[in-house]
Amino acid sequence: LRVSGFDVDTAADGLQAMVRLTERAPDVVLLDMRMPRFDGGKTISAIRSNPDYRGMKLFAVSGMTPEDMNVTLGPGGVDRWFTKPVDPKGLLEALRADLHVERVLA
Repeated sequence: LRVSGFDVDTAADGLQAMVRLTERAPDVVLLDMRMPRFDGGKTISAIRSNPDYRGMKLFAVSGMTPEDMNVTLGPGGVDRWFTKPVDPKGLLEALRADLHVERVLA
């Protein structure tokens, strides 16, 4: 994502991600569903229940299906679901489409 011109910040798990969100709320959270301490489902619930993060895009990445992980697609869940292995081109296209960005690099 950095190579394609996106500003990227990382977190080791959902708990660290929630702390980072208080420092700076991104346009999109790309979330692995299987994380230690605070998994993807708990992170999704925490983000979606906070009005400060209304409108934030959530993209999930997993080797499982949304049904397997008990996650909904749409406003109360994730905006997009990517099955591992993730197609980098498809991820970039989705980011650009959801953020309404034609091209990130000049």
